[in-house]
Amino acid sequence: MSEIKEIYLKDYKQPEFKVSKCDLCFELYDDYTIVTNTMNIESSKKDNQLYTLKLNSIDLELIELYLNDLKLSDARYSYKDEVLSVYNTPNKFSLKIKNKIYPQNNTELEGLYKSGSIFCTQNEPEGFRRITPYIDRPDVMAVYTTTIIADKKKYPVLLSNGNKQSENQYGDKHSVTWFDPHPKPSYLFALVAGDLGVINDSFRTMSGNDIELNIYCDLGNESKCFHAMRSLKDAMLWDEEKYGREYDLDIYNIVAVDSFNMGAMENKGLNIFNSHYVLANEELATDRDFMGIQSVIAHEYFHNWTGNRITCRDWFQLTLKEGLTVFRDQCFSADLNSKEVARIEDVKALRERQFVEDASPTSHPIQPESYISMNNFYTATVYEKGAEVIRMIHTLLGEEKYRKATDLYFESFDGQAVTTKDFLWAMSEAGKVDLTQFERWYHQNGTPRLLVSEKYENNKYILRLTQVIPNTLEGQRQRVYFFPLKIALLNEEGKEILEETLTISKEFEEFSWETDSKPILSINRDFSAPIIIKQEQNDYQFLSRHDSNSFVRYESMHSFGVDTLEKIIHNDEIDREFVDTYGYILDADLNLSFKALLLELPSVSTLMQRQEVVDFEPIYEANEKLQKHLASVYKDKLLSIYKNNHLPKDDSIESLSMDRRAIKNRVLKLLSMLGDEDIIDLVKNQYDNSSTMTDKIAALDILENTTQKEGAVSLSDFYQRYKNDTLVMNKYFAILAASEREGTLDRVMALQNDDVYDEKIPNLVRSLIGVFARNYKHFHSKDGLGYKFVADKIIEIDKINAQMASALAGAFKIYEKMNETNKKLMKAELKRVVSTHSLSKNCYEIVNKILTK
Repeated sequence: MSEIKEIYLKDYKQPEFKVSKCDLCFELYDDYTIVTNTMNIESSKKDNQLYTLKLNSIDLELIELYLNDLKLSDARYSYKDEVLSVYNTPNKFSLKIKNKIYPQNNTELEGLYKSGSIFCTQNEPEGFRRITPYIDRPDVMAVYTTTIIADKKKYPVLLSNGNKQSENQYGDKHSVTWFDPHPKPSYLFALVAGDLGVINDSFRTMSGNDIELNIYCDLGNESKCFHAMRSLKDAMLWDEEKYGREYDLDIYNIVAVDSFNMGAMENKGLNIFNSHYVLANEELATDRDFMGIQSVIAHEYFHNWTGNRITCRDWFQLTLKEGLTVFRDQCFSADLNSKEVARIEDVKALRERQFVEDASPTSHPIQPESYISMNNFYTATVYEKGAEVIRMIHTLLGEEKYRKATDLYFESFDGQAVTTKDFLWAMSEAGKVDLTQFERWYHQNGTPRLLVSEKYENNKYILRLTQVIPNTLEGQRQRVYFFPLKIALLNEEGKEILEETLTISKEFEEFSWETDSKPILSINRDFSAPIIIKQEQNDYQFLSRHDSNSFVRYESMHSFGVDTLEKIIHNDEIDREFVDTYGYILDADLNLSFKALLLELPSVSTLMQRQEVVDFEPIYEANEKLQKHLASVYKDKLLSIYKNNHLPKDDSIESLSMDRRAIKNRVLKLLSMLGDEDIIDLVKNQYDNSSTMTDKIAALDILENTTQKEGAVSLSDFYQRYKNDTLVMNKYFAILAASEREGTLDRVMALQNDDVYDEKIPNLVRSLIGVFARNYKHFHSKDGLGYKFVADKIIEIDKINAQMASALAGAFKIYEKMNETNKKLMKAELKRVVSTHSLSKNCYEIVNKILTK
């Protein structure tokens, strides 16, 4: 294991040197790359002393080093512990470094590496030091000029940041030089070289500038890029209209590659994407894929201002750019689609990922205080909870003041590396609101609870609220929060008596209103704060039927389902009122995607989070019992909904078509619990005859979990049809890895030998090993074999790609809450992982936190 060193926010110091200009030259060969890096450097101090310059570097193979054009002797520099030290440097100087790297051997996929035959980069957070020695931190910003030299036949496309400056040809080789006029940190540097296909378009900004737009991909995939291009142009227009931000270069390039650790990267003017978030057409992509592409394309574009033009001072400020940009892409998606469905989907994702993280040994604030590996803090907390914190600010300020505040933020800090305090200053200054107490959301961890009690007497309704704040992982008490709480009071007919946004800032608060009759409370409307509501009494049945606020209606139906399933677990009784309400929703005239969400039963993860000691078997049994009961009682209604909305040849991605697929696949899944032959025939026909991947995947999932014979036939057909399309095969592996049938682990292990599978491609690892690790039924099997398998894979993959391995280790985060049988089995595997020789610091940090809580 490399040296374990914890880095603390409190130890931050200004950089001792600044780089004003960085000229890079890459000579690309199949077996190696020569990098020549020429920097203009200046000491931050203004005296005439001599200094030692320290540059970050990993796997350095130095060729030569020049200071002010004079070649340095060995005595003038040294390399130790991933730091290149250059001694006796003047106050201001030029440094030229020539070094050799081996991208084709770089399985970590950080720095410069090869995805198939394509050279590409990923430098956030600390990948640039794998390319060339540099002051690799976000608060060192320079103007970059990049020249790429390569074989013209093998690598006809040569891309980097900024605008294309020149092109030249030398026999079989050619070069392209790119210039980015905007100072940027090294993590935003990008390079791509390959034989690529491309689609082109253009966009005229609000100032009348014409921007060239290009999306590059593997040859032959060009036809799958048009949805991404539409999404990009929509995002550019939206950012102008909502935030007044327009694009600032002459060209905007996107490149899709298969081997990528993340979803995408916002490198200035050259976004590099995981192909999953670019490539799509109606035959090969699901509706969820199309929505994901729209969101991620927008997210990376929005980073041009919230991340690039204004960047982070240090990596502890990551939520400064990510929380804000997630909020922006969520609002964009809501504006272009159904606001009610988008908001519910965002909250579902938060609860499934971030609430679990908040309750685990890896719980951390959105602005952490320390880290061992920065890669481990690209988390749901930093991103999704960070977005909820921005949303609360938006709610507190209102749309008009929020826009003034963001304008002030852009005007004040353009071209700078700043902190969350700088952002909060702009919000407070323009919004005319004191956010001192609100800032606790940045520094405290865990999910707060709000205890709610109600009283009605003498025509007065009294609402009492009590904040319950979790302690830190170390047991230290945390302080109460400041947040907006949107509520409404409804009369017996479901009409709103009033709606208000309360400001909650004390441990205990009481509010009262005069009313002629006892009202029904609708609380945390639109999920105005990321908290857990605990009510002494509830009106789930009423609110599920009548609340005009779509989120509270969904929340009430979801909570009603949770209570119903917990009753089944504890006393094996099914709540008749819930069953009646479910039937009411089936008959209700609602947006079909919204109805599909209302009809979705609570997930295994939701129920697990509520258990003090987790045991998955009773959760699965209760869920199966309730689903079978609902399917039996409402079979005719469910069949009617399915048949009215099943249009097998409709492959449109317009909202109505997507809505129809959402509702018909929801009810088909429920009907399949009956195991009736007529239902299985419907499923098989849907797989055979539907045009869309959404319908095929829904049908395959049902067949895999209900009928081994029919499932095997359809899965074999799917494999033969799509085995040459890696993105589609990700779906195939995911279905098999998530299967609840017996023998799933054996099949997953066997699939590792499939010709399509390659553990060096992160998407394939995520779809097979990652999905299995989230398969609660089989990963948490009482024989412990699921734990052993995933632990083996963590150890194995850690040697290839530490970032992927540490992500897999996250599956063990619920260790502390597990029942004694599973906990003992988990502990043995975690100890085996953490004691592995040469374990990466990425994995060590996650596993050690889990074991030492």
